[in-house]
Amino acid sequence: MKKKICSWLDSNIRGGIQILDDRIYPCCGISEPMFAEKDLDYSKITVEDIRAKRNELVEQINAGNACQKCEQIIEKEEEDINVGKISYLSIGLFSTCNLRCKYCYFTHDELSKKLTPQRTQLLPFVKKLAEGGFLKDDVQMGVAGGEPTLFEDLPETLKYLEEHFSKPSVILLSNSSVTARVNKIIEELKDCKLSKTLYTSIDAGTPQTYEKIRGRDLFKNATENIINYAKNNIFDKITLKYILMFDHSNTSDKDIFGFLNFFNKVRKYQKGVIGMTIDCDMLSKEPFDERMIAAAGKLYYVATEIFGVEVTYCGGGLVHTTAQGKERINLVEEYASKYKTLPKSLYEKLMLKRYEICSLISNFNKCFYTYKRICRLIKILYFS
Repeated sequence: MKKKICSWLDSNIRGGIQILDDRIYPCCGISEPMFAEKDLDYSKITVEDIRAKRNELVEQINAGNACQKCEQIIEKEEEDINVGKISYLSIGLFSTCNLRCKYCYFTHDELSKKLTPQRTQLLPFVKKLAEGGFLKDDVQMGVAGGEPTLFEDLPETLKYLEEHFSKPSVILLSNSSVTARVNKIIEELKDCKLSKTLYTSIDAGTPQTYEKIRGRDLFKNATENIINYAKNNIFDKITLKYILMFDHSNTSDKDIFGFLNFFNKVRKYQKGVIGMTIDCDMLSKEPFDERMIAAAGKLYYVATEIFGVEVTYCGGGLVHTTAQGKERINLVEEYASKYKTLPKSLYEKLMLKRYEICSLISNFNKCFYTYKRICRLIKILYFS
């Protein structure tokens, strides 16, 4: 017998829950929250409570009372469904943030909330889930906010995952602009071996545009901190995100190539993987016009064709999970495919040539480093 299920509920597919401020969701957050009340006390919620609520949602879905329009719902044989341990834990326990981004779905009043002692601590709730047998050995934790580096015990939480699970990983969605917190992470996680990914949205190539979009003059802080992360090899992967604004405040070549200059600098220092995410303001209802397509297309072209890095679409207006998102992505990639033959300004030509030269030097250095390692290995084998 077949039943309806989604990847967030089925442990055999993925299995995950989302925690956001005063709400805990049984899946991705489209459904009604399992628990929701002002200043929700997480210490009183048990793993058994969470399990019961997730099973209840499965029954509601199959009764036609929940998630009927969700594009992630599929049908599977009942014996192949397992609403058990989760492999993905998404946590954004507070809305306190040091930035005031135009595209943020929180109001400025919400972002001004003071952190309670409970909301500065991440480890107690993670330990409760772990000790209750609710987390898989390959659990991945996504930590967002607000600004997640404001969790006082973030480094301790990551160390706990490393010590108690075989293949844990973390995705940190941070604006990387709180220098004191960045320095603490660098200092305390130098020897932490669990897989770590950093997502930081930059959205600009100049300090002026950054301040206009993000509400604070912290472009220098954010960019220097990310480079510091890369130099200290803290993250296995760094993904830099560019959210395009429909008012065209960040679609100019000055901003696009300014961002690419910074991306190229991080790429120079990052020993692990580096990637790029392109998105657009999910709150805006305006058309995705030619200037938006061109800006995204240039980012995509340089990232994939010159830098040789992966481009992903994650977040709001550019996603593969919606019909509108797919249409926009096709327009972006179509523009990128013909960008090489399109007329360009002298500034564009100079920037593209600069990136090509940088990539050639980078590839040569990598080849030379590999050659030296091979020679060293041959020498060791020969003399042994």
